[in-house]
Amino acid sequence: PVHTYGKVIMCGDSGAGKSTLTEAIIHCSESMNEEGVIDEHPSRKQKRKPVEPLTAGIISHRVKSLKANMTIYDLAGHREYYSSHSSILEHISNTTPSIFLLLL
Repeated sequence: PVHTYGKVIMCGDSGAGKSTLTEAIIHCSESMNEEGVIDEHPSRKQKRKPVEPLTAGIISHRVKSLKANMTIYDLAGHREYYSSHSSILEHISNTTPSIFLLLL
């Protein structure tokens, strides 16, 4: 089991694939066996959630499995949300080390 905790912050333009990548990470962590191999046996396949067309604000996803322990913050890529991102990002990044992924 993973005993450390991390944060991943998905940033980028609208339509860059932030939500799609987030859902893929969640799906992979849920499908991973004890050896860290993604098990896609037909009897274990989970139905994937459809990705929403547009993210509004910031959506957080908690990922906790044998190989992952993190929160992924999926930031909206539309300009009207940029002003709210700065204050929330300051709070998120001050509490625990974070990884920023910029998708273009």
